[in-house]
Amino acid sequence: MYSDADRPANNDASNEEIPILRRQSIHPDSLKFMDMAKELLDSPEIKQAISDERQEKPQEQ
Repeated sequence: MYSDADRPANNDASNEEIPILRRQSIHPDSLKFMDMAKELLDSPEIKQAISDERQEKPQEQ
């Protein structure tokens, strides 16, 4: 179906480094969800549940 003749020849241009895309700004909704997650994780109930779970794990092994 395809042959090597259909492909462009390898030249120096194909050996160029591929640029890395970097996000310069963060969407406001992302910040809102990150704040919501932080509030949840910082709540006393969640901290207590995490510490309880950590105490149970060594007994299971």
